[in-house]
Amino acid sequence: MILGWVLLVVFGASWLLTLLLRRYALSKSLMDIPNARSSHSVPTPRGGGVAIVFSFICALPVVLMGSVMSMEQFVALLGSGLLIALIGFADDHGHIAARWRLLGHFIG
Repeated sequence: MILGWVLLVVFGASWLLTLLLRRYALSKSLMDIPNARSSHSVPTPRGGGVAIVFSFICALPVVLMGSVMSMEQFVALLGSGLLIALIGFADDHGHIAARWRLLGHFIG
């Protein structure tokens, strides 16, 4: 039961924070201009992933306290999530070759 509520709250928080970060990115002209590596074809506001990562990390302790996962699973998800978020952040702010991103995601 707790897992259902946590998922609903995480979804809502991610959605709301993404809207707020999008508005902030547009006001500060923090835009990702498409290039050959881009998955989009029009300029897109940056930073939406921060909302998802923040919501995920805030939800993990709640799930742990609800006895839905063990401490080992908590540490694994937290470490993996942070590693993948760090790789994405670094790639957004400077080019990381695809093979190194893939390796980092595989390790995560």
